[in-house]
Amino acid sequence: MLNLNAVKKLLTKVSKENSLLGCIKYEKERLYFTNKYSLIVIYTKSDIEKPLLYNVFDGLFSVGNYYNVDGIVYTISQDRGDEIKEIKEVDNYYLINDVLFDKKLVDVTFKTINISFNKINKDYLRVNTSKKVLTYNNESLILISILAQVGKRWTK
Repeated sequence: MLNLNAVKKLLTKVSKENSLLGCIKYEKERLYFTNKYSLIVIYTKSDIEKPLLYNVFDGLFSVGNYYNVDGIVYTISQDRGDEIKEIKEVDNYYLINDVLFDKKLVDVTFKTINISFNKINKDYLRVNTSKKVLTYNNESLILISILAQVGKRWTK
């Protein structure tokens, strides 16, 4: 399910600033990773006893602390946002319900789970226009949250 090459591409820049961000956190019922702009959570079952960190760059597992994403996951699950009315490509951005999202970031985020953004089931896609967050959540498998392009404004 995971495309490790895409995960590495997503995490390369931030892992240079913080090696922890070059990791995937494995827990008993989920795995997740973030680059501070995208959060990918995959719900799964495993037999691991303790949470593990997998460094995608050196291929090593370790035990350690990772960012706590429970608050973000809870908020997203409670406030799903609005249904998608329109998706347009504008320069290097996706314009989704009048919110700009970096096209490269969106595309590589979805590639991490081997899904093309252009082919996803839009029924699971929402945008919270006030928080500027794009969320894909099919509840049983995956949750992706992407922050909008900060500082960019769409004017008609």
